[in-house]
Amino acid sequence: MFSENIRSYSPKIKTALPELNSEIIENKKDLENYWSIALNKFNNIHSTPKEYFIKNNVCILEYIATFDGKIKFLAIEKSEFKNNMIFKANAFYGSQND
Repeated sequence: MFSENIRSYSPKIKTALPELNSEIIENKKDLENYWSIALNKFNNIHSTPKEYFIKNNVCILEYIATFDGKIKFLAIEKSEFKNNMIFKANAFYGSQND
């Protein structure tokens, strides 16, 4: 699903991996490590899809993310595809609502 040279941006990367001191991951192995740590740290995440948009080789997904059944915020993720693999992914988050 992900290219070996995936470039992924998310402000949540620093939250899960503060030692990286970056909001960008630039390869599949580091992305797998990020998700492994993030899912252990934030193990009660629920996503409710709102909208999606697909055009050419781009998919945009809007959803509401809920952490621990309490903190909710709007999220938008943009994935760009090449050869049926995601090679670039960006995540953006709105304000948190309790």
